[in-house]
Amino acid sequence: MMTIYQECTIYEVARDGYGKPIKKNAKTIKCRVKENYQLVKNRSAVEVVSKMEIMTFDDITINPDFKVEFEGLEYTILSTKLTRNTLGEVVKRVVYV
Repeated sequence: MMTIYQECTIYEVARDGYGKPIKKNAKTIKCRVKENYQLVKNRSAVEVVSKMEIMTFDDITINPDFKVEFEGLEYTILSTKLTRNTLGEVVKRVVYV
């Protein structure tokens, strides 16, 4: 199994009473970040260039509308990929930003 030694925060963006964006349901997870340029398909099935790949083994739900914060920078999720074992259980989640 891979060593997971980095941390990032995944959250959804909501609006407060004044219309300013706030972080809602923020979760800090252990992850591994790999910076490389790669062609991925977004949820509209259009090929886009991803500049970072975030892998995690945590059991969390990742919605494409969520944002990812890593080292103080905010990223938009372009695509996600699940890896399953032979029993069909999710063992790894990969988020492309």
